[in-house]
Amino acid sequence: MEAPTTPTAEPRPAGPNFVAMAVGALLSPLAFVFGGLAGLLALPAVIPKLKSLRPAAYSYFVGVVICWVLSAAGVNPWLEIAKSAALERMEAALGAPVEYDSFEGDAPTGELQFHNVRVTLPGGAGTLAAELVQIDAGYGMFVRRGPVVVGARAVVGELDPEGGKLERYLAREMPAGGEADVHLFRSTLHLRGKQTRATFDVSEGHGSFGGNDNELRLAFRAATITLLGQTHELVLRGGLVVQNRGGTLSVTTNLTASIPDVVHAVLYGTLQPGGGGALTCTIDYIDMDAIWQRYRKVDRLRGTLRGTFQITGELNDLHIGASGEVLALDYFHRAVMALDESRSFRMDRGLLSGALRLRQGEHWVFDALTVRTDACSLATDPRMQAAGSGTLTLDGPVEALRGKLNVVVESARLAEPITWSPVSDRSLTDVQPNLVMIGEQFQALNLDWQAEVKDLEVACQPLSGKAAGKLQGTFTKEDGKRIGTLRVEGRLVMEDGRFEFLGASGSIAASVEFSPNGPSMHATLRGKLKGSVGKTALTANISGTLYRPAFGFTGVEMPPDSLGRKIFDYSETPLTVTESAARREACSRLCGVQAAMLGNPFAARDTGKVFFSFSPAPDKD
Repeated sequence: MEAPTTPTAEPRPAGPNFVAMAVGALLSPLAFVFGGLAGLLALPAVIPKLKSLRPAAYSYFVGVVICWVLSAAGVNPWLEIAKSAALERMEAALGAPVEYDSFEGDAPTGELQFHNVRVTLPGGAGTLAAELVQIDAGYGMFVRRGPVVVGARAVVGELDPEGGKLERYLAREMPAGGEADVHLFRSTLHLRGKQTRATFDVSEGHGSFGGNDNELRLAFRAATITLLGQTHELVLRGGLVVQNRGGTLSVTTNLTASIPDVVHAVLYGTLQPGGGGALTCTIDYIDMDAIWQRYRKVDRLRGTLRGTFQITGELNDLHIGASGEVLALDYFHRAVMALDESRSFRMDRGLLSGALRLRQGEHWVFDALTVRTDACSLATDPRMQAAGSGTLTLDGPVEALRGKLNVVVESARLAEPITWSPVSDRSLTDVQPNLVMIGEQFQALNLDWQAEVKDLEVACQPLSGKAAGKLQGTFTKEDGKRIGTLRVEGRLVMEDGRFEFLGASGSIAASVEFSPNGPSMHATLRGKLKGSVGKTALTANISGTLYRPAFGFTGVEMPPDSLGRKIFDYSETPLTVTESAARREACSRLCGVQAAMLGNPFAARDTGKVFFSFSPAPDKD
């Protein structure tokens, strides 16, 4: 008989493993970092040999789903921490708070996106805006090789260089921190000023930043320069590098700028504002006519400018040294030159030297800017023409220029008939080089000038001859006034002049002495006249001024009125009707209608514009 067996007890089911579940739940926030893929970490628990991990895996998977749903709904603490860190880094690098419209992030890839970002730069240096800023912070936002990569799209910079604002911002000490590579796409930079503005189209930009070693490289496609209200479109090729090494700013460039058939130039070199270095601008050509037409309507300037310009100084006070030449210059002012293009000023070749200053990005200042030429027009009006060599130097701001002009007049011609008629509206006293009227086009000008007159042909009926001498003086055009003031000092001498008037002819030796204390029309006359009317001798001392000359006749052998009528009537052959009419017209032009009607040129003394005196011949024993 078999012994009874004792029944074995059924195994009691185990209770929930709360410790494992808690561990799984604590690990589930990895989904905030790695996204829904973090749920794959629960898969090993399906292996039978690892079934002991299932409580933790189930808890972990449920937590991952919950975290993934929260992330999809925009609740991700890890992203918030990354966003705050990214904003802190951007604000430290830019030196100002960053504003944006919306934010997106992907924790597994480490990509952060800020939309419609806006920054107001410190110190009034301007503003920056970007359609999108994307930051690649590394996988899970903490695993990455190399520096953080930042991409910015549709960047617009509104920068203000006035008063050194932009220069101080670029040269500021950068904060310590990790390295970052910055890439710019479809960027536009605006430099704004009151009179000068510039817009640069950046095709590509790259920057590397990290504490004391920061660099920004920009490649340009085009630029729009607005200068004194006129806009110029330039095609650019090349780039610009801005470096900040421990607070020391430097700008390096190598680019070409062109306007087809108008401008072609190359800009290269390195400039350290406030330090050393220089940028060199080589101008192959500038068509001055095309540029001039943008700014001026009453005049025209043709010619070609080419040369080399050295740029030094600070960004808000650039010094531009000039070394170039102007070729085939032709200047025509429609009003001053009476719509007659034959009166234009011409210069075959002029050498340019000196410097310009550009202050605050808009104020142009001349610094001994000089033009030298061996041959040019000096006066082109038919009444006064002159040509020769000269040097013009200008200093000061454009709106209040100072200058020096030194010229050598190789040849000149003065062709304005003399008249003492009270009804004439033209006379020799108001003749002046039309260069004076050109000077009146400046807003304000103070000019010191010197002129060596080698050959002045005088063709002022009834006077003709050659004159020479040295002159100097000033020309002043005050701001707000239309007319300038010309002052002349010096002496012109005519040694072998001739006169032919009615029936009288002879020689004149005279000088004109100018005083700087009064208008040139009051220059002093000194000289002698010798001639005859038939067999009657004429001798006179010349004195007075250009405006009111005086003739003191000596050795007069007949009453003045008789002498005057003899001058009017005398001829070796009888006068024809035509010749008589011509004499009357000549007398009327020089001495006035009354003198012509009386047949006595000395009647001109009644006009108050000329004086005559008569001394009889001494009695003969």
